[in-house]
Amino acid sequence: MRKVKSAPVQAYWIAGTVFIAAVLATRCGTDPSSLIKTAGPQGSTFSIGKTFEPNRPFVAQFAILDQSLAAARTRISLGDEQRLILADLQKLTPEQQLFARYLTLDNQWNAGAPDNRMQAFRNAAAKAVNSLSYQRQIVPPVAINPQRTILRIDIRAYGWSRGLWEVISQQDPYATFTGTHEETEIRQRTQVGRLPYARVDWFVDSALQAPLYNTIMEIPGNLRQLEFEFGIDSDRDIQSGQVMRAGFNNSGVSSQNRLVEWHPGPFGGYWKSYDFAPENGNGRRNLFEFPLDARNFGNQVGFDFAAGEMIFQLPNGLSLYMLADNLGRRLDQALSAVVQDPVRPDANVRNGISCFRCHNAGMVKGFKDEIGPHFAKNAFAFSQQEAQIVRALYPPTAQMQPKLAAYDQRFDAALAQTGFPWAGNDSPSTESVTLTALQFEGELTVPAAAAELGLDINQFLTLIQRSDFLARRFGGLTTGSSIKRQVFEDNYEFMVEISGIGRAFNRRNFFSLTGGGDNEYQLQPPPAVRQIPEGLPE
Repeated sequence: MRKVKSAPVQAYWIAGTVFIAAVLATRCGTDPSSLIKTAGPQGSTFSIGKTFEPNRPFVAQFAILDQSLAAARTRISLGDEQRLILADLQKLTPEQQLFARYLTLDNQWNAGAPDNRMQAFRNAAAKAVNSLSYQRQIVPPVAINPQRTILRIDIRAYGWSRGLWEVISQQDPYATFTGTHEETEIRQRTQVGRLPYARVDWFVDSALQAPLYNTIMEIPGNLRQLEFEFGIDSDRDIQSGQVMRAGFNNSGVSSQNRLVEWHPGPFGGYWKSYDFAPENGNGRRNLFEFPLDARNFGNQVGFDFAAGEMIFQLPNGLSLYMLADNLGRRLDQALSAVVQDPVRPDANVRNGISCFRCHNAGMVKGFKDEIGPHFAKNAFAFSQQEAQIVRALYPPTAQMQPKLAAYDQRFDAALAQTGFPWAGNDSPSTESVTLTALQFEGELTVPAAAAELGLDINQFLTLIQRSDFLARRFGGLTTGSSIKRQVFEDNYEFMVEISGIGRAFNRRNFFSLTGGGDNEYQLQPPPAVRQIPEGLPE
């Protein structure tokens, strides 16, 4: 691929991105120096490394908000957004209107996000909605305007009910009621209790981690139940020798040795890991000494693990993630003593959102079983029965490779069908969901904060300066500093109201604004048992 040099550009720097790029690159096998050369504070010159591949949105590029680009673009206001959505709805049948929902990127467009960053957001939206589906088909969102900043989805394509969208929307702190004619007609046509649209960055960050991820994907509180719903009996698989295991000392996320295990599954396979705490209660954490699990082979020869990560291949080829402790109880966040996510500010591994980075192309490749060779060399140290079971459960790595390849082939094919360029070329350091989430959770500069309110920079600074309340909280922005996402979110409702934009749809004022809240739209309860399609056709 031809390389091109980049020129220095004026940039509003998002704090922490250099660190993120370096960790992503180092952790997942990329040279950080190829991503970032220098960085400076807001308004300073920012140089990307000597070369970059134009079709991959590197983290360094992702941090840039180009104000000259923002000035050259036609700004899309909230009113413009509503008019575009209404015009699109009017082209649909009444039934289609009931299930039409929209994900928007206008805040990023107005802030001056470069084209490759805009594309990464679109990739993330497409990947997210299809990763939240038990349907067989991949269905990409449809852009409804020339700038491709408003993406329409039909929630039926992902198996979502209208009630489920209401649950999602109720969690959206940026949903804003304006009372315009267009908004009223949009809500009437779609029959929603809140709004039929949400921002891409908020949706990707929130819907792909607990609690929304568990709700949308109906992940039960216990691993055995989820395995049952997929038609998997993991104990039976182990006892009958239908699994393949690989154990190794070094892992990208764990400080201890790790075991990965493949099970046959209805859609191409089911993978789970066994992870160990630095100090397990009885000390049986060394896989080379205890390669069998206590649950199936007894405490005398079985290892004692702390928690694990489960990856189910979905009917459409993408992945479903679950974290569980050693008793199979669902974890929304992994045990920090067991595994860590180095790119998140708190280093915590959160189910869903933390999994997308290193599983950007399906399964992590490159691991090699070290237990089988160890037993072959040191069989005299173990009983004949142990050696026989280990040989059955830990085949040569070459035998596991076709299982990995089959999973990844389905995953890559599904990702390519999401419909946007580059979607199949994600690397761990440029994975679109991760970049979108980190950008959303990061600190906001003046251009980003202004765009999120639908204001230009001068309007936003004026808003701060005319309010003692805001000047006390956000005054640092006027001197070149940034603000934390949570601080901005905590004050969003007040800023929306005093700016005259409207009122935020939060829990405190939702009922008074809608004239009855949920009475205006009856939520549909989720089914008691998820209906997962039958396995892959022969």
